[in-house]
Amino acid sequence: MQNEQKIFTVKELNTELKKITSTFFSNIYLECEISSIRFHGSGNIYLSLKDEESVIDAVIFTNNNNPAYRELKEGTKVLAVGGVSLNVKSGRYSFNIRELKTKGKGELLEKFLKLKEKLEKEGLFDDSFKKPIPFLPKKIGIVTSSTGAAVKDILTVTQRRFPSVDIIIFPALVQGGDEAALSIVEAVRAAEAYGDIDVLIVGRGGGSYEDLAVFNDERIAYALFQCPIPVVSAIGHERDFTIADFVADIRAATPSQAAELTVPDRNQLLNTIQYYSSRLEKKLDAKIQYADLAMERYSKEALLALLYDRINEGSEILDYYKDKIDQRISLCFQKVENRMEVLYAGLEKLNPLYILKKNYAAVYQENGEILKSVRDAEIGKNLIIELKDGKILTRTEKILNETKT
Repeated sequence: MQNEQKIFTVKELNTELKKITSTFFSNIYLECEISSIRFHGSGNIYLSLKDEESVIDAVIFTNNNNPAYRELKEGTKVLAVGGVSLNVKSGRYSFNIRELKTKGKGELLEKFLKLKEKLEKEGLFDDSFKKPIPFLPKKIGIVTSSTGAAVKDILTVTQRRFPSVDIIIFPALVQGGDEAALSIVEAVRAAEAYGDIDVLIVGRGGGSYEDLAVFNDERIAYALFQCPIPVVSAIGHERDFTIADFVADIRAATPSQAAELTVPDRNQLLNTIQYYSSRLEKKLDAKIQYADLAMERYSKEALLALLYDRINEGSEILDYYKDKIDQRISLCFQKVENRMEVLYAGLEKLNPLYILKKNYAAVYQENGEILKSVRDAEIGKNLIIELKDGKILTRTEKILNETKT
C-alpha cells in the first residue's frame, strides 16, 4: 500500500525549517561588510550584512551588545559569529550575532575604542586635569616630524601672528609602530627637560586612519597626561580623532589651528590695546571734566557759606549741650541744698537755744557762761535771762530752794 504524502501547514513547515537552521547553522563565522545599521531604542542593533553578491539581515540583541559596537558604520568589514534563526510567523530568517570583530581599519577602531574606554575610566580625559594655555607664550615647543608639512604650517602661522615668539622643534617619527610611538614619547620628555617651554604642540599633518594610528598608543597617552607643560594636540584634519586628542589639554583641528590657538594675533592685540587705551582716555577726560564742574560749584563764597553753616550748626549743638549741663548742675545743687536743709534741721535740734522756741528761757552768768546750777549763782551778781524774743538783765538777790545732790 502506497504511503500517504504528508501535508504541511505553513507554520509546520517554518517550524521544521527553524529546527534545521538551529541545528546545522548555530555556530557560523561570517566574513562580510556592514551594508546598513540601525540602533534601536531597546538596545538591539539591526544590520544588513553583504558580500559582493548577496545580503542577509542580522541583529545584535541587547544581551550581546558591546559599547564598542556603537562606533560601527556602514562599509566596515567584520567577522560575525552567530547562528541563523528563522521566524516561524513571518517565514523570514536572519543572522543572530553573538560576537562581532572588525577587520582591517575596523580592527584598529576596536583597539582604539577599548583603549579609550580604559583611559577614560582612569581619568586621563577628565577636564579637572586640563591645564590652561598661556595667553602669550614666550617659547613654544613642537613635537612632530622636522620635515613634514605640519611643522611648516605651524611656523608660517606663528611668524605671521606673532614673529617674536621662540619656536623649539623636538623631532619625532609620526607614523609607524613601536619605533614611532617611542620616538614621540622621547620627544615629549625632551621638551620637559628643556626647562622653559610654555606650551607644547604635538601632532602631524593629515593622512589615512592607519597613518594616524600611532597617536592611539597607550604610552603616548600617559606621556602627554604626565607632561607638566600645557599640551595642544594637532593631529590630522578636523574629522580625525585620536587618543592623544582626548588626553591633550586642548585639541586643534589642524596644525595651523594649533598655532592660532597658541599665539595671539599681534595686529589684533595692538588694535585691542589701542581700543581700550582710547576708552580709558575718554573715561579719564570725563572724570576730569566732572571734577572741574564740581570745583566750580565750590567757589570761595560757596565754601564760606558752607563753613558758616557748619559753624552755626556746631554752635547750636554747643548750646544744646550747655543747656543740658546747666540742667544737670542745677539739679545737683538742688539735691545738695535739700540735703543741707535736712542736716541743718538735725543740727538745729541739737542747739541749746532751740528750746527757747518752746517758751523756755536760758540763764547766763556775766561772763557769758550758761548757768547750769543754782550752786553756780552768787548773791549780788548779775544774770542774763534769754527768752525767745529777747534778753533780761537781772541781779541775784536770793537763792531759793537749793537742792542738795
